[in-house]
Amino acid sequence: MRKTSLVLANILLMLVAVNVFAQQQQQPPPIEIKPEAPPGIGSMVQRLLNWLYWGAWIAVFAAGIYGVLQWVTGDAEKGKRFLGGAIIGAVILAALTVLIPALVS
Repeated sequence: MRKTSLVLANILLMLVAVNVFAQQQQQPPPIEIKPEAPPGIGSMVQRLLNWLYWGAWIAVFAAGIYGVLQWVTGDAEKGKRFLGGAIIGAVILAALTVLIPALVS
């Protein structure tokens, strides 16, 4: 009788162990995947944007100078177009310093 109860206890213990093992296998592993930029990419993107911004200001300045030269040399319509474009470009570039941080945050 005692041997039978010992065998039953072992069988019960094995069933509990198998049940616990099966439950552990059904749960997904605790892995969290978050997108993250490679190290150093943020500074490279910032540098590229700074260069593009600087180049845009140079283009606005050059368009303004060209517009004035065209207006003075006699082609007033072309000069007005370039000056208007330079003014609009300057307003847009000045607004970017406020718009971009507002959009990103």
